Amino acid sequence: MLTAVSSLSGPLSNLAPHDLPAEYLQWDLMTRRAVLWAIAEVVGIDIEPAAPVTPPSGYYSRVTKVLEGTITRMTPSSPTDEANRDAAIALSQWAGALIAVGRENAARDLDRLSEILGHRPTDWRQADQELEQFVMSAGPEHDEKLLAYFIAQTEDRVAEAVSARSRLDHYALKPVEI
Repeated sequence: MLTAVSSLSGPLSNLAPHDLPAEYLQWDLMTRRAVLWAIAEVVGIDIEPAAPVTPPSGYYSRVTKVLEGTITRMTPSSPTDEANRDAAIALSQWAGALIAVGRENAARDLDRLSEILGHRPTDWRQADQELEQFVMSAGPEHDEKLLAYFIAQTEDRVAEAVSARSRLDHYALKPVEI
């Protein structure tokens, strides 16, 4: 799983939409979550999954509903076109959840990171850079805090992925008895 997480980090940080299937976003969350749940199991931490996001209704759902309707009206001419249409519908639903909580989750993520770094980064780019530097030099005394940070961040992202939630739920590993 760690190899899968690592192999997806490049394509997802350097997006090339023409050759990037939507599936990568789900794989990234699934593999990231599986790694974190496995580590948590080994160290004896229970993870409480975040509640699924309720996509917005009313005014804030108009664009995603129109987008979904527009995509649904497209007539696929091949199985690949049909899969791409289904992926586009799922992405429009995911985008609706991001409209509902994306900014709040991003702010909460920066707040959590401030407890590790000692200051609040201004945006996610700065946060990623500083977190990478911190992790590279951090000793084992920071492991618990870092694990809690990555778990909270990932669970928030899984909650946002409303259209992929059914696939993501079963990727939380069940405890293994040895």
